[in-house]
Amino acid sequence: MKWSLVVQCLSFFFCVYTSTQTEVTCTVPTIENAKTLKKPGTNIEYQCLHGYEPDRFTITCNEQGDWDNMRDCTAKTLDCGPPPSIEHALQVFKEQYKEGETATYVCPSNYVKDGDPYMICSRGRWIGKGKCLQINCLLGPPTPGTSTSPKGKNVFRVGESVEITCSERLWLYGTREIKRNIICKESGEWEHSPVCEEITCDIPYDQHVDYVHYYFSRDRRLGVEKPYRCESGYRAGARTATCTENGWLPNPLCTEIVCPEPTIENARLPENPQRPYKPGARIRYQCLHGSSRFEITCGWQGEWNNIRPCPVKHDQPGTTPPKTSGKDCGRPPQIEDAVQDFKDRYEHGEKAAYDCPAFYKKEGYLTCTQGRWTGSGKCWKPCTVDLKAIDDRNIQLRHKYTEKIYSTHGDFIGFSCKSGYRPAEGSVPLRQSCNNGEIPLPVCE
Repeated sequence: MKWSLVVQCLSFFFCVYTSTQTEVTCTVPTIENAKTLKKPGTNIEYQCLHGYEPDRFTITCNEQGDWDNMRDCTAKTLDCGPPPSIEHALQVFKEQYKEGETATYVCPSNYVKDGDPYMICSRGRWIGKGKCLQINCLLGPPTPGTSTSPKGKNVFRVGESVEITCSERLWLYGTREIKRNIICKESGEWEHSPVCEEITCDIPYDQHVDYVHYYFSRDRRLGVEKPYRCESGYRAGARTATCTENGWLPNPLCTEIVCPEPTIENARLPENPQRPYKPGARIRYQCLHGSSRFEITCGWQGEWNNIRPCPVKHDQPGTTPPKTSGKDCGRPPQIEDAVQDFKDRYEHGEKAAYDCPAFYKKEGYLTCTQGRWTGSGKCWKPCTVDLKAIDDRNIQLRHKYTEKIYSTHGDFIGFSCKSGYRPAEGSVPLRQSCNNGEIPLPVCE
Protein backbone atom coordinates (compact mmCIF):
# COMPACT_ATOMS: atom_id res chain seq x y z
CA MET A 1 0.00 0.00 0.00
CA LYS A 2 1.10 3.61 -0.62
CA TRP A 3 0.24 6.61 1.66
CA SER A 4 -0.20 10.24 0.42
CA LEU A 5 -0.78 13.60 2.32
CA VAL A 6 -3.53 16.03 1.12
CA VAL A 7 -3.64 19.70 2.46
CA GLN A 8 -6.80 21.76 2.15
CA CYS A 9 -6.76 25.44 3.45
CA LEU A 10 -10.06 27.08 4.30
CA SER A 11 -8.45 30.49 5.01
CA PHE A 12 -5.00 31.91 5.20
CA PHE A 13 -4.74 30.92 8.80
CA PHE A 14 -6.66 27.65 8.74
CA CYS A 15 -5.67 24.47 6.77
CA VAL A 16 -6.87 20.86 7.06
CA TYR A 17 -4.37 18.02 6.63
CA THR A 18 -5.62 14.54 5.45
CA SER A 19 -3.78 11.40 4.39
CA THR A 20 -4.92 8.75 1.83
CA GLN A 21 -3.82 5.17 1.20
CA THR A 22 -3.69 3.70 -2.36
CA GLU A 23 -2.86 0.11 -3.45
CA VAL A 24 0.38 -0.31 -5.44
CA THR A 25 0.40 -3.01 -8.21
CA CYS A 26 3.16 -4.38 -10.44
CA THR A 27 2.68 -5.59 -13.95
CA VAL A 28 3.30 -9.35 -14.20
CA PRO A 29 6.57 -9.76 -16.14
CA THR A 30 7.32 -12.23 -18.92
CA ILE A 31 10.54 -14.14 -18.26
CA GLU A 32 11.81 -16.23 -21.16
CA ASN A 33 12.84 -19.85 -20.60
CA ALA A 34 11.00 -19.94 -17.28
CA LYS A 35 7.72 -21.29 -15.96
CA THR A 36 5.57 -19.92 -13.11
CA LEU A 37 5.30 -22.13 -10.05
CA LYS A 38 3.36 -19.92 -7.54
CA LYS A 39 1.66 -16.57 -7.83
CA PRO A 40 0.59 -15.50 -4.28
CA GLY A 41 -0.24 -11.78 -4.68
CA THR A 42 2.88 -9.66 -4.60
CA ASN A 43 5.26 -12.66 -4.79
CA ILE A 44 5.76 -14.83 -7.88
CA GLU A 45 7.93 -17.97 -7.88
CA TYR A 46 9.64 -19.03 -11.10
CA GLN A 47 11.62 -22.06 -12.26
CA CYS A 48 14.05 -21.90 -15.19
CA LEU A 49 13.62 -24.56 -17.84
CA HIS A 50 16.06 -27.45 -18.19
CA GLY A 51 19.42 -26.24 -19.36
CA TYR A 52 18.95 -22.76 -17.87
CA GLU A 53 19.86 -21.19 -14.56
CA PRO A 54 19.14 -20.28 -11.84
CA ASP A 55 16.93 -23.17 -10.86
CA ARG A 56 14.23 -21.29 -8.86
CA PHE A 57 13.77 -17.69 -7.75
CA THR A 58 11.02 -15.43 -6.32
CA ILE A 59 10.30 -11.82 -7.28
CA THR A 60 8.45 -9.31 -5.03
CA CYS A 61 6.40 -6.27 -5.98
CA ASN A 62 7.72 -3.22 -3.99
CA GLU A 63 6.00 0.05 -2.95
CA GLN A 64 7.24 1.77 -6.05
CA GLY A 65 5.45 -0.75 -8.30
CA ASP A 66 8.68 -2.43 -9.31
CA TRP A 67 9.78 -6.04 -8.93
CA ASP A 68 12.51 -6.87 -6.51
CA ASN A 69 14.91 -9.79 -7.25
CA MET A 70 14.07 -9.68 -10.96
CA ARG A 71 16.42 -11.82 -13.06
CA ASP A 72 16.65 -13.73 -16.40
CA CYS A 73 17.01 -17.46 -17.07
CA THR A 74 20.37 -17.92 -18.78
CA ALA A 75 21.62 -21.04 -20.54
CA LYS A 76 23.71 -23.38 -18.45
CA THR A 77 26.87 -25.09 -19.65
CA LEU A 78 25.54 -27.96 -21.89
CA ASP A 79 28.27 -30.51 -21.17
CA CYS A 80 27.49 -33.77 -19.38
CA GLY A 81 29.43 -35.70 -16.82
CA PRO A 82 29.90 -39.48 -17.08
CA PRO A 83 26.70 -41.36 -18.01
CA PRO A 84 24.81 -43.49 -15.50
CA SER A 85 26.07 -47.00 -14.89
CA ILE A 86 24.32 -49.90 -16.67
CA GLU A 87 24.20 -53.21 -14.84
CA HIS A 88 26.26 -56.01 -16.44
CA ALA A 89 27.46 -53.64 -19.21
CA LEU A 90 31.09 -53.36 -20.32
CA GLN A 91 31.55 -49.58 -20.34
CA VAL A 92 34.54 -47.24 -20.36
CA PHE A 93 33.11 -43.71 -20.11
CA LYS A 94 34.83 -40.31 -20.15
CA GLU A 95 34.53 -37.78 -17.37
CA GLN A 96 33.03 -35.12 -19.62
CA TYR A 97 30.84 -35.20 -22.76
CA LYS A 98 29.84 -32.31 -24.97
CA GLU A 99 26.36 -31.51 -26.21
CA GLY A 100 25.23 -34.16 -28.74
CA GLU A 101 27.96 -36.71 -27.91
CA THR A 102 26.95 -40.33 -27.39
CA ALA A 103 28.12 -42.87 -24.86
CA THR A 104 27.96 -46.45 -26.15
CA TYR A 105 27.88 -49.48 -23.91
CA VAL A 106 28.63 -53.12 -24.72
CA CYS A 107 26.96 -56.16 -23.23
CA PRO A 108 29.15 -59.18 -22.41
CA SER A 109 28.70 -62.56 -24.04
CA ASN A 110 25.55 -64.34 -22.92
CA TYR A 111 23.85 -60.93 -22.62
CA VAL A 112 21.96 -58.86 -25.15
CA LYS A 113 21.12 -55.15 -25.33
CA ASP A 114 17.59 -54.15 -24.46
CA GLY A 115 16.21 -50.65 -24.89
CA ASP A 116 18.28 -47.78 -26.30
CA PRO A 117 21.57 -48.88 -27.87
CA TYR A 118 23.40 -45.78 -26.55
CA MET A 119 22.90 -42.58 -24.49
CA ILE A 120 23.03 -38.94 -25.78
CA CYS A 121 24.24 -35.84 -23.94
CA SER A 122 21.50 -33.22 -24.34
CA ARG A 123 21.48 -29.88 -22.44
CA GLY A 124 23.55 -31.29 -19.67
CA ARG A 125 21.45 -34.40 -19.21
CA TRP A 126 21.72 -37.98 -20.47
CA ILE A 127 18.91 -39.18 -22.69
CA GLY A 128 18.41 -42.90 -23.34
CA LYS A 129 17.91 -45.88 -21.14
CA GLY A 130 19.43 -49.25 -22.01
CA LYS A 131 20.18 -52.44 -20.15
CA CYS A 132 21.89 -55.80 -20.62
CA LEU A 133 19.63 -58.83 -20.36
CA GLN A 134 20.98 -62.32 -19.91
CA ILE A 135 20.38 -64.61 -22.90
CA ASN A 136 18.25 -67.65 -22.13
CA CYS A 137 16.63 -70.44 -24.09
CA LEU A 138 13.03 -71.30 -23.24
CA LEU A 139 11.36 -74.68 -23.53
CA GLY A 140 7.83 -73.39 -23.28
CA PRO A 141 4.88 -75.55 -22.26
CA PRO A 142 5.33 -79.35 -22.41
CA THR A 143 4.73 -80.93 -25.82
CA PRO A 144 2.64 -84.13 -25.89
CA GLY A 145 4.87 -87.18 -26.30
CA THR A 146 7.98 -85.30 -25.11
CA SER A 147 9.82 -85.74 -21.80
CA THR A 148 12.74 -83.58 -20.66
CA SER A 149 15.65 -83.87 -18.24
CA PRO A 150 16.09 -81.99 -15.94
CA LYS A 151 12.38 -82.30 -15.45
CA GLY A 152 10.31 -79.14 -14.94
CA LYS A 153 13.09 -76.72 -15.91
CA ASN A 154 12.02 -74.29 -18.63
CA VAL A 155 14.75 -71.59 -18.64
CA PHE A 156 18.31 -72.49 -19.68
CA ARG A 157 21.41 -70.33 -19.89
CA VAL A 158 23.78 -70.30 -22.85
CA GLY A 159 25.79 -73.53 -22.92
CA GLU A 160 23.32 -75.48 -20.80
CA SER A 161 21.62 -78.50 -22.35
CA VAL A 162 18.39 -80.39 -22.01
CA GLU A 163 17.81 -84.06 -22.83
CA ILE A 164 14.73 -84.64 -24.98
CA THR A 165 13.14 -88.11 -25.09
CA CYS A 166 10.27 -88.93 -27.45
CA SER A 167 7.57 -91.47 -26.73
CA GLU A 168 6.63 -94.42 -28.94
CA ARG A 169 5.98 -93.69 -32.63
CA LEU A 170 7.57 -90.24 -32.28
CA TRP A 171 11.03 -88.85 -32.99
CA LEU A 172 12.77 -85.48 -32.79
CA TYR A 173 11.65 -83.00 -35.39
CA GLY A 174 13.67 -83.29 -38.60
CA THR A 175 15.71 -86.30 -37.39
CA ARG A 176 15.38 -90.04 -36.98
CA GLU A 177 16.40 -89.92 -33.29
CA ILE A 178 14.18 -90.61 -30.29
CA LYS A 179 16.59 -89.07 -27.73
CA ARG A 180 19.15 -86.25 -27.88
CA ASN A 181 20.92 -83.64 -25.72
CA ILE A 182 20.20 -80.17 -27.13
CA ILE A 183 22.39 -77.15 -26.24
CA CYS A 184 21.28 -73.52 -25.77
CA LYS A 185 23.21 -71.33 -28.24
CA GLU A 186 24.50 -67.76 -27.72
CA SER A 187 21.70 -66.49 -29.96
CA GLY A 188 19.14 -67.63 -27.41
CA GLU A 189 17.97 -70.41 -29.71
CA TRP A 190 18.25 -74.17 -29.33
CA GLU A 191 20.74 -75.90 -31.60
CA HIS A 192 17.87 -78.15 -32.63
CA SER A 193 14.13 -77.89 -32.16
CA PRO A 194 13.26 -79.63 -28.85
CA VAL A 195 9.97 -80.98 -30.18
CA CYS A 196 8.89 -84.54 -30.92
CA GLU A 197 6.78 -85.31 -33.95
CA GLU A 198 5.13 -88.37 -35.45
CA ILE A 199 7.49 -90.70 -37.29
CA THR A 200 7.12 -90.31 -41.05
CA CYS A 201 9.04 -91.38 -44.14
CA ASP A 202 10.42 -88.98 -46.74
CA ILE A 203 9.32 -89.00 -50.36
CA PRO A 204 11.79 -91.44 -52.02
CA TYR A 205 12.92 -89.14 -54.83
CA ASP A 206 16.19 -91.07 -55.34
CA GLN A 207 14.63 -94.54 -55.49
CA HIS A 208 13.74 -94.58 -59.23
CA VAL A 209 10.01 -94.72 -58.48
CA ASP A 210 7.83 -93.69 -61.43
CA TYR A 211 5.59 -90.68 -60.63
CA VAL A 212 6.99 -90.72 -57.08
CA HIS A 213 5.07 -87.61 -55.97
CA TYR A 214 1.76 -89.16 -57.02
CA TYR A 215 2.35 -92.32 -54.99
CA PHE A 216 4.11 -90.88 -51.93
CA SER A 217 2.98 -87.25 -51.46
CA ARG A 218 0.23 -87.94 -48.92
CA ASP A 219 0.14 -90.00 -45.73
CA ARG A 220 3.67 -91.21 -44.89
CA ARG A 221 3.22 -92.18 -41.24
CA LEU A 222 4.83 -95.17 -39.57
CA GLY A 223 3.30 -98.46 -40.80
CA VAL A 224 1.61 -96.97 -43.89
CA GLU A 225 1.74 -99.16 -47.02
CA LYS A 226 1.71 -97.69 -50.52
CA PRO A 227 1.52 -99.34 -53.93
CA TYR A 228 4.07 -98.09 -56.42
CA ARG A 229 5.76 -98.84 -59.72
CA CYS A 230 9.31 -98.28 -60.89
CA GLU A 231 10.80 -96.29 -63.74
CA SER A 232 11.51 -97.99 -67.02
CA GLY A 233 14.57 -100.22 -66.67
CA TYR A 234 13.95 -100.89 -62.95
CA ARG A 235 12.14 -103.67 -61.12
CA ALA A 236 10.05 -103.24 -57.94
CA GLY A 237 11.26 -105.12 -54.87
CA ALA A 238 7.70 -105.67 -53.60
CA ARG A 239 4.12 -104.88 -54.50
CA THR A 240 3.86 -102.24 -51.76
CA ALA A 241 6.27 -100.01 -49.86
CA THR A 242 6.02 -99.90 -46.04
CA CYS A 243 7.08 -96.93 -43.89
CA THR A 244 9.34 -98.05 -41.00
CA GLU A 245 11.63 -96.29 -38.54
CA ASN A 246 14.47 -97.04 -40.97
CA GLY A 247 12.64 -95.64 -44.00
CA TRP A 248 10.74 -97.37 -46.78
CA LEU A 249 10.96 -101.14 -47.13
CA PRO A 250 11.98 -102.90 -49.27
CA ASN A 251 15.25 -101.07 -49.55
CA PRO A 252 15.89 -100.28 -52.30
CA LEU A 253 12.36 -99.95 -53.62
CA CYS A 254 13.52 -100.36 -57.22
CA THR A 255 16.54 -102.22 -58.59
CA GLU A 256 18.00 -101.77 -62.03
CA ILE A 257 17.18 -104.55 -64.48
CA VAL A 258 20.41 -106.06 -65.79
CA CYS A 259 21.36 -109.44 -67.20
CA PRO A 260 23.98 -111.54 -65.37
CA GLU A 261 27.42 -112.13 -66.82
CA PRO A 262 26.90 -114.83 -69.51
CA THR A 263 29.12 -117.94 -69.48
CA ILE A 264 29.39 -119.82 -72.79
CA GLU A 265 31.98 -122.55 -73.07
CA ASN A 266 34.02 -123.12 -76.22
CA ALA A 267 33.26 -119.60 -77.44
CA ARG A 268 35.49 -116.63 -78.17
CA LEU A 269 34.84 -113.90 -75.64
CA PRO A 270 33.61 -110.57 -77.04
CA GLU A 271 35.94 -107.60 -77.12
CA ASN A 272 35.21 -104.64 -74.82
CA PRO A 273 31.87 -105.89 -73.47
CA GLN A 274 29.55 -103.04 -72.38
CA ARG A 275 28.84 -103.77 -68.74
CA PRO A 276 26.42 -103.70 -67.03
CA TYR A 277 24.21 -105.54 -69.49
CA LYS A 278 20.99 -103.55 -69.57
CA PRO A 279 17.85 -104.61 -71.49
CA GLY A 280 18.53 -104.45 -75.21
CA ALA A 281 22.26 -105.12 -74.84
CA ARG A 282 23.62 -107.59 -77.41
CA ILE A 283 26.70 -109.82 -77.43
CA ARG A 284 27.95 -111.67 -80.51
CA TYR A 285 29.83 -114.90 -80.01
CA GLN A 286 32.04 -116.96 -82.32
CA CYS A 287 32.31 -120.63 -81.45
CA LEU A 288 35.90 -121.87 -81.26
CA HIS A 289 35.17 -125.01 -83.27
CA GLY A 290 33.63 -124.52 -86.67
CA SER A 291 32.24 -121.26 -87.99
CA SER A 292 29.12 -121.10 -85.88
CA ARG A 293 28.17 -117.56 -84.77
CA PHE A 294 25.26 -116.34 -82.76
CA GLU A 295 24.08 -113.31 -80.84
CA ILE A 296 22.40 -113.16 -77.45
CA THR A 297 20.16 -110.29 -76.31
CA CYS A 298 19.43 -109.06 -72.79
CA GLY A 299 15.65 -109.15 -72.39
CA TRP A 300 13.51 -106.62 -70.58
CA GLN A 301 13.18 -108.89 -67.56
CA GLY A 302 16.94 -109.35 -67.11
CA GLU A 303 17.25 -112.71 -68.92
CA TRP A 304 19.38 -113.61 -71.91
CA ASN A 305 17.57 -114.55 -75.12
CA ASN A 306 18.99 -117.03 -77.65
CA ILE A 307 21.76 -118.18 -75.34
CA ARG A 308 23.16 -121.55 -76.41
CA PRO A 309 26.26 -123.75 -76.03
CA CYS A 310 29.00 -124.07 -78.63
CA PRO A 311 29.77 -127.58 -79.96
CA VAL A 312 32.73 -129.51 -78.61
CA LYS A 313 35.37 -130.54 -81.14
CA HIS A 314 35.69 -134.34 -81.73
CA ASP A 315 38.63 -135.55 -83.79
CA GLN A 316 37.52 -138.47 -86.04
CA PRO A 317 40.30 -139.65 -88.38
CA GLY A 318 39.20 -140.31 -91.91
CA THR A 319 36.13 -138.06 -91.86
CA THR A 320 35.74 -135.35 -94.47
CA PRO A 321 33.40 -132.36 -94.59
CA PRO A 322 30.14 -132.94 -96.43
CA LYS A 323 30.10 -131.77 -99.99
CA THR A 324 27.49 -129.47 -101.41
CA SER A 325 25.48 -130.71 -104.38
CA GLY A 326 24.53 -128.44 -107.20
CA LYS A 327 21.10 -127.71 -105.71
CA ASP A 328 22.33 -127.01 -102.16
CA CYS A 329 23.10 -123.55 -100.80
CA GLY A 330 25.97 -122.28 -98.67
CA ARG A 331 25.58 -119.78 -95.79
CA PRO A 332 22.73 -117.27 -96.31
CA PRO A 333 23.39 -113.52 -96.51
CA GLN A 334 23.71 -111.54 -93.27
CA ILE A 335 20.54 -109.80 -92.01
CA GLU A 336 21.07 -106.48 -90.23
CA ASP A 337 20.33 -106.59 -86.48
CA ALA A 338 19.18 -110.22 -86.76
CA VAL A 339 19.93 -112.86 -84.13
CA GLN A 340 21.03 -115.70 -86.42
CA ASP A 341 22.86 -118.98 -86.23
CA PHE A 342 23.19 -120.01 -89.85
CA LYS A 343 24.61 -123.35 -90.95
CA ASP A 344 27.34 -123.72 -93.52
CA ARG A 345 25.08 -125.71 -95.92
CA TYR A 346 21.35 -125.78 -96.66
CA GLU A 347 19.48 -128.19 -98.92
CA HIS A 348 17.10 -127.19 -101.65
CA GLY A 349 13.81 -125.87 -100.18
CA GLU A 350 15.27 -125.38 -96.68
CA LYS A 351 14.67 -122.07 -94.90
CA ALA A 352 17.30 -120.19 -92.89
CA ALA A 353 15.91 -119.48 -89.44
CA TYR A 354 16.67 -116.17 -87.70
CA ASP A 355 15.25 -114.09 -84.88
CA CYS A 356 15.03 -110.39 -84.16
CA PRO A 357 15.88 -108.71 -80.83
CA ALA A 358 13.17 -107.68 -78.40
CA PHE A 359 10.75 -105.02 -79.75
CA TYR A 360 12.13 -105.51 -83.27
CA LYS A 361 9.59 -106.62 -85.85
CA LYS A 362 10.49 -109.64 -87.98
CA GLU A 363 9.48 -109.69 -91.63
CA GLY A 364 10.27 -112.18 -94.43
CA TYR A 365 12.45 -115.25 -94.65
CA LEU A 366 15.24 -116.79 -96.80
CA THR A 367 14.79 -120.03 -98.77
CA CYS A 368 17.39 -122.17 -100.53
CA THR A 369 16.10 -122.62 -104.10
CA GLN A 370 18.13 -124.53 -106.70
CA GLY A 371 21.41 -123.57 -105.05
CA ARG A 372 20.45 -119.90 -104.63
CA TRP A 373 18.91 -117.93 -101.81
CA THR A 374 15.55 -116.38 -102.52
CA GLY A 375 13.36 -114.06 -100.48
CA SER A 376 14.55 -111.52 -97.97
CA GLY A 377 14.72 -111.10 -94.21
CA LYS A 378 14.28 -107.93 -92.23
CA CYS A 379 14.38 -106.80 -88.58
CA TRP A 380 12.48 -103.53 -88.34
CA LYS A 381 13.83 -101.32 -85.54
CA PRO A 382 11.52 -100.17 -82.72
CA CYS A 383 11.01 -96.52 -81.79
CA THR A 384 11.77 -94.89 -78.44
CA VAL A 385 10.10 -91.69 -77.30
CA ASP A 386 11.74 -89.79 -74.44
CA LEU A 387 9.60 -87.68 -72.11
CA LYS A 388 12.13 -84.85 -72.18
CA ALA A 389 11.97 -84.68 -75.95
CA ILE A 390 8.19 -84.36 -75.93
CA ASP A 391 8.27 -81.91 -73.02
CA ASP A 392 10.51 -79.59 -75.04
CA ARG A 393 7.85 -79.61 -77.78
CA ASN A 394 4.98 -78.80 -75.35
CA ILE A 395 3.25 -82.12 -76.04
CA GLN A 396 2.35 -85.11 -73.92
CA LEU A 397 1.46 -88.76 -74.41
CA ARG A 398 -2.22 -89.29 -74.83
CA HIS A 399 -2.49 -92.69 -73.16
CA LYS A 400 0.80 -93.93 -71.71
CA TYR A 401 2.54 -92.66 -68.61
CA THR A 402 6.08 -93.99 -68.43
CA GLU A 403 9.44 -92.33 -68.83
CA LYS A 404 10.14 -94.04 -72.15
CA ILE A 405 7.76 -95.46 -74.72
CA TYR A 406 8.85 -98.39 -76.87
CA SER A 407 6.75 -99.07 -79.94
CA THR A 408 7.31 -101.58 -82.71
CA HIS A 409 7.59 -100.74 -86.38
CA GLY A 410 4.22 -99.68 -87.79
CA ASP A 411 2.62 -98.93 -84.40
CA PHE A 412 0.89 -95.58 -83.85
CA ILE A 413 1.46 -93.25 -80.88
CA GLY A 414 -1.02 -90.51 -80.03
CA PHE A 415 0.09 -87.15 -78.63
CA SER A 416 -1.80 -84.12 -77.34
CA CYS A 417 -0.86 -80.52 -76.66
CA LYS A 418 -0.25 -79.45 -73.06
CA SER A 419 -2.84 -77.23 -71.45
CA GLY A 420 -2.73 -73.75 -72.94
CA TYR A 421 -0.94 -74.83 -76.14
CA ARG A 422 -2.13 -75.70 -79.64
CA PRO A 423 -0.50 -77.38 -82.67
CA ALA A 424 2.13 -75.18 -84.28
CA GLU A 425 1.68 -74.15 -87.87
CA GLY A 426 3.42 -76.63 -90.18
CA SER A 427 3.75 -79.28 -87.45
CA VAL A 428 3.21 -82.97 -88.22
CA PRO A 429 -0.12 -84.46 -87.02
CA LEU A 430 -0.54 -85.45 -83.37
CA ARG A 431 -0.85 -89.14 -84.33
CA GLN A 432 2.35 -90.65 -85.70
CA SER A 433 3.61 -94.15 -86.57
CA CYS A 434 6.97 -95.78 -85.94
CA ASN A 435 9.01 -96.32 -89.12
CA ASN A 436 12.12 -98.47 -88.64
CA GLY A 437 13.30 -96.73 -85.48
CA GLU A 438 12.18 -93.23 -86.36
CA ILE A 439 9.05 -91.33 -85.35
CA PRO A 440 8.46 -87.64 -86.08
CA LEU A 441 7.27 -85.59 -83.12
CA PRO A 442 4.62 -82.85 -83.43
CA VAL A 443 5.15 -79.40 -81.94
CA CYS A 444 2.69 -77.25 -79.97
CA GLU A 445 2.99 -73.57 -79.18
